[in-house]
Formats: sequence, structure tokens, C-alpha cells
Amino acid sequence: MNARTWLIVSAALLPMAAHAVPDATSEAVATLKAKLGTAAGLEVDEVRLTDAGVACINYRVNDGQGGKSRDHAVVQGDDVLKGSSDADRFEKAWSEHCLGPRGGTTAEQ
Repeated sequence: MNARTWLIVSAALLPMAAHAVPDATSEAVATLKAKLGTAAGLEVDEVRLTDAGVACINYRVNDGQGGKSRDHAVVQGDDVLKGSSDADRFEKAWSEHCLGPRGGTTAEQ
């Protein structure tokens, strides 16, 4: 994780430190990063953690042309569903866990 991404994630997690959420959030980001590989250049924009322990992640990765592509992931344990692959399973999980009142909490909420 580059310094900028680490700073953004750290700043977003500080208000939630008393609730032990940073560990679950950090684990979810680490799981996503492991699935993407180091060449992806992962930059996390937002992580929301639901009461069920599901992480809804908005992120960017290298697009191969010097820019970044936005994507979304649902991380539950070691299972990672990305918006850019396995669309049916991802859409179902995103709708079930990440939309509406089930969408988890961020540092701003």
C-alpha cells in the first residue's frame, strides 16, 4: 500500500478505533490486495463495514495506460467478489450487503 493510500485509510479509520473496526477493515483491504496482486496499484477510496462483518470497498487500480480504473468489491472473510468480474455473484452480494441501510458505516457516519 503506498503512503497516500495508507494515510487515507488510516485517517478514515481513526474515529472508529474504539469499536475494533479498523482490524476488520484492514483485514478486508489486505484480502482484496492479495487477490489483486501488487502490480494492481490498489488505492482505496472508501470501506464500509456492515454489522455482519462484510466489507464494501470502493477502490482504484492501475488501468495499464498510466491511469486508474474504479471498481468495487465485497469482501467476506477470504471471499472477494469484484464488480469487474463474476458480475452476477457480485451484483447479488453488493445489493444484499452494501446498498441501502445495510451498507455499513464509514468514518463520516
